[in-house]
Amino acid sequence: MKPCPIGASGACCRVCHMGPCRLVGQNAEEDARGVCGATLPTIASRNLLRMVVAGTAAHSDHARDMVFTLLAVANGEAPDFRITDVKKLYRVAGILEIEFQGRPVNDVARDVATKLIEDFGRQKGELLYLKRAPKKTQERWRKWGIIPRA
Repeated sequence: MKPCPIGASGACCRVCHMGPCRLVGQNAEEDARGVCGATLPTIASRNLLRMVVAGTAAHSDHARDMVFTLLAVANGEAPDFRITDVKKLYRVAGILEIEFQGRPVNDVARDVATKLIEDFGRQKGELLYLKRAPKKTQERWRKWGIIPRA
């Protein structure tokens, strides 16, 4: 099957129940608007953003499962799993400002998992792990008031 030429160009909007709106034709890029008034650049941007958000949600759900697995390992509830890369655990603990020197590995893992689980449900404030994002990106997020949470 060939992809739809309208959808492939990002010129189709199915966000509301009054559509779909298909912005096609000779002057579509300049003049055409969807039923809501959105232009082709707006529709294409919305489509891209919705795809990015859907992918991000899928990856964050996977990450949440991994954090719960780490917690189960730390608590001795997952006998088939073990922590094999202690250096990586300590690196993540450092990012989250968790003390790890001289502490049992499972205690550090429990603290890391607990802090990360808190971030998945964080309603206010910044995610602790955002420190991993480039500084310039963090500055832009703060400037525009779009710092990710939860």
